[in-house]
Amino acid sequence: MVELKCLSGKGMDRRYAVYSRGQYVGGITVYPVSEHPDAATYGVLICRQYRRRGLAAEALKAMMEHPANKALISDYRKLKRQMAEAEARQAVEEFVNEVVATD
Repeated sequence: MVELKCLSGKGMDRRYAVYSRGQYVGGITVYPVSEHPDAATYGVLICRQYRRRGLAAEALKAMMEHPANKALISDYRKLKRQMAEAEARQAVEEFVNEVVATD
C-alpha cells in the first residue's frame, strides 16, 4: 500500500512524494505536454532498495485517484464536452449560413 503527498504543482504540473509503510520510497513528477494540452508525461522514481515490489504501479494508480487529479480530470472532461458542443453549434451555424446564401 502506497501513500502520496502532493509536494507542489498547479494544473497538470505536479510533484508527489511516494511513501510505503511510512517510509519514503520515491517520487512522481507530472509535466503537461505543451503541444497537447490534454496530455501529460510523467516520471516515476522508486529508490533502488524498494524496487521490484510493484510500488511504481501502485503509485501511478494512487496518483490517478488522488483528489487533486480527479478534480482536474473532471474539469478537463467538462471543458472538452463544452468545446465539442460549441464546435457543433458553430458547424451548424456555418451550414445554415451556407444553405441560406445559396437560396
